[in-house]
Amino acid sequence: MVKYGLEAAIISDPVYIHYVTGTRNMQVFIARNPPTRYLLLTATRSIMFEFVGCLHLAQGYETVDEVRTAKSVTFTSIGPKIHDKERKWAQEMAGLIESLVGKRSATVGLERMNANVAIALKELGLNIVDAQQAIEMARTIKSPEEVKCIVASLRATEVAVGKLRDAIAPGLTENQL
Repeated sequence: MVKYGLEAAIISDPVYIHYVTGTRNMQVFIARNPPTRYLLLTATRSIMFEFVGCLHLAQGYETVDEVRTAKSVTFTSIGPKIHDKERKWAQEMAGLIESLVGKRSATVGLERMNANVAIALKELGLNIVDAQQAIEMARTIKSPEEVKCIVASLRATEVAVGKLRDAIAPGLTENQL
C-alpha cells in the first residue's frame, strides 16, 4: 500500500479478500453483489465487514483484527433509497478511515464498489484511487511456503494430465474415461 501511496483500501472482490486475509464466504454471490462483504485495510488495521449472520466465518484469523457486520449498499437489498444509504455508508466509512489514519484527506484505494459510493467518499474529502494495481502487484509477492504449494500443485497437475493422456483413446466418452 505504501508503494502505491495508499493510506487505506476498501476491498470487496472475494478473491482479493481471500488473498489478503485467508477468509472466504459466498464468493459467487459476493462477486455479483460486491458491497455486501468488504475489507477495510490500513497500514495498522484490518477490519472485515462480513455478511449479516456470518461474522463467525472471519473470526479467529490472525490477518483480521476485527469483524463487523457489513452494511449492504446494493439496489437489490436497499431499493429506491439506495442513494441515501450510499451517502450514509460513505459518511460512516470516511469517519472510520479518519479515526484510523488520522486525517480526512487520506488516499483510499477502492475496487468493485458502486460509483455513487466512490463519489460520496470523494465529496467527503477522501482522495479516491483505483486499488486494483496495488492489490494485483501484492499478489505477485510469494512466501517460500506459497512457492512450495505452487510447485506441489504443478506436480500434481502434471501427474493428472499424464494419466489422462495415457488413458484417452479415440471413441472414448468422458464418462468412460
